[in-house]
Amino acid sequence: YVITNASELQDMNADIDAAYTLGNDIDASSIANFDPVHNSTSGGTFDPFTGSFDGANHTISNLTIDRPTEKNVGLFGSTGSGAVIENVGVLNANITGNDQVGGLAGLLFGGEVTVSNSYATGNVTGDTSDVGGLVGEIFEGMVADSYATSSVHSSGDNTGGLVGYNAGG
Repeated sequence: YVITNASELQDMNADIDAAYTLGNDIDASSIANFDPVHNSTSGGTFDPFTGSFDGANHTISNLTIDRPTEKNVGLFGSTGSGAVIENVGVLNANITGNDQVGGLAGLLFGGEVTVSNSYATGNVTGDTSDVGGLVGEIFEGMVADSYATSSVHSSGDNTGGLVGYNAGG
């Protein structure tokens, strides 16, 4: 699927196993409170994003996520085995969550998850732990050729400029 606007970006939750490519830069300010890409339930369980996302060197700007009581918060809330996120910049984001909060991804989980050639700027805030400018927690996965210049705030443990907590990546 080719993503060309903020609404289509939000609609990725309908098929978390698909292959996506950005067709142009996207201003996400039209979505007041973006729902992170993954299927989650009120019981705290989740089905992680396991597809591929190629930003094609485009950016997503003005992304706002305000979910202070939730975990796995970021453009991609959680990712699972085989997921690939590459070639994308997240600009001027304002992301707030509880635990496992990142500018690009809240949680890389399940092995063989790859984030590459990507970056994030803006503000990332978490309350409990595992808060990072790009990725909140890497449980299993890899980040390569990526960076973050986000302002990162947390009142808990495991806070970092790039990754909040690397548990096995």
